[in-house]
Amino acid sequence: MKWFGTDGIRGVFGEDLTPDIAFRLGVGVARYFSRGKKPAIMIAKDPRLSSDALEASLISGILSAGGDTITLGVLPTPGLALLASLNKTVDGAVMISASHNPIEYNGLKVFNGKGEKIDLSAEEEIEHLMDIPLTASWDKVGSNIPYPEATKAYVETLFDRIGDIDLKEEFILVDTAHGATCNAAVYALQKGRARVNALFGYPDGWWINNKCGATHPEVVAKETVNLGAAYGFTFDGDGDRVFMILSDGTILTGDHLLAVLAYYLKEKGLLGEYVVSTIMANLGLESYLRDMGITLLRTPVGDKYVYDEMKKTGAILGGESSGHIILMPVNNTGDGIGVMLYILHAIYSDGLDIKDALKNFTLYPSKMYNLKTRYKHELAKHPKVKEIVNKYTSEYDGVARIIVRPSGTEHVLRISVEAQNNELVVKLLETIVSEILDVESSLRG
Repeated sequence: MKWFGTDGIRGVFGEDLTPDIAFRLGVGVARYFSRGKKPAIMIAKDPRLSSDALEASLISGILSAGGDTITLGVLPTPGLALLASLNKTVDGAVMISASHNPIEYNGLKVFNGKGEKIDLSAEEEIEHLMDIPLTASWDKVGSNIPYPEATKAYVETLFDRIGDIDLKEEFILVDTAHGATCNAAVYALQKGRARVNALFGYPDGWWINNKCGATHPEVVAKETVNLGAAYGFTFDGDGDRVFMILSDGTILTGDHLLAVLAYYLKEKGLLGEYVVSTIMANLGLESYLRDMGITLLRTPVGDKYVYDEMKKTGAILGGESSGHIILMPVNNTGDGIGVMLYILHAIYSDGLDIKDALKNFTLYPSKMYNLKTRYKHELAKHPKVKEIVNKYTSEYDGVARIIVRPSGTEHVLRISVEAQNNELVVKLLETIVSEILDVESSLRG
């Protein structure tokens, strides 16, 4: 693939991702979704500095190729997916965001009219269409239609699906990471009659994800305790990830939340046989689900692979350790605000006890090293790296897991170790990183 990676088109603005690429994508998307008629493409963005430039180019490409655009402004990714699925005139959607990545990155995520991330064959066809010169004549160009009520419509749809929530003026703390959830998260909690304090609570392209949000949950955890909040929630830049914080500062990651939701849905008789996660899911989650008679199905890393497996098996719950949680009764993509509201509804309306749900749940210690390198793909496929992984996997069979994979969004090779005790995790990770660095050095010459 020339442009698309594991989660749309993503990279450093001005280097890997330019307005010209956004324009080309607009052309490709308009043509792909035309199907013999004028297509309507819905667009939303996070508040990164480069989002406006990419949005302008994307809109121009779509309009020039004969499509119409509906612009929602700053809105979480799951809000775009949900509103696209509800609007019968919408053929596709594009989110402008680099999710949890640093501020210099941005991205373009493409959805179909059902609010689902497009599959590999669609990406390949769009890439082909991106390289074909324009053909729309002056009288066939499209129009742009702003949709200023998008935040309200998104949140009210979540309440329609989950039910009324009375938080009884409970004090809830949120960290919106200066990103796309700034307005929607606060509005949702206030609609649920909570008292809300928002950390990093205004959209700011200079500071999005900077030492805040779901990549730094310790920040909101500390303030949850300091301010005496009942719960805290922290989102990434585009709002498809969420971590939950208990009043004592305990951080609930994606694995914890999958365990809590599985417990609750099982008690309600709604869960079914399977929960879907990725190869990164902790062994502790797999053991916890097995004890409840539930099978954990693993996929490659990426929420679109989780969603595909959920559709195939009929599972209603899936997600990733990073906080992408797909809960089919709420949304068909990772939805941080939707999951927050669903859990709060379970607590305040159904009496869910989080600590009781997790009393038999224990995570294996794990640690990840992000090796910054331009050779991430070469290293992941390198025979010597595979030999290193196989050697230590065999030596510590049954007590440790080792995963080496290229990041789909950054110039990083992710090296993860999970084991029964922290000492072994540290020892193994240091050894494996050192040996892989030797291989990387040989590639650099």
